[in-house]
Amino acid sequence: MTKNNLTIEDIHEIRYKNYEQTKKLSSPELIKRTKENASAGWQRIEKMRKDRENKSSAENGCAK
Repeated sequence: MTKNNLTIEDIHEIRYKNYEQTKKLSSPELIKRTKENASAGWQRIEKMRKDRENKSSAENGCAK
């Protein structure tokens, strides 16, 4: 698992950038963007799970 050492200032900067990118979007555009980002997030989670399973199998000497 990765750890990020984010400061409060980092989080405020991320939130501000997100606000700037989305403030002029219409509702349908915002919904589309949210769904796309959620989909990318789920893909990343699934990849991390597979990587973890593969690492665990390799450490136990099991082949998948």
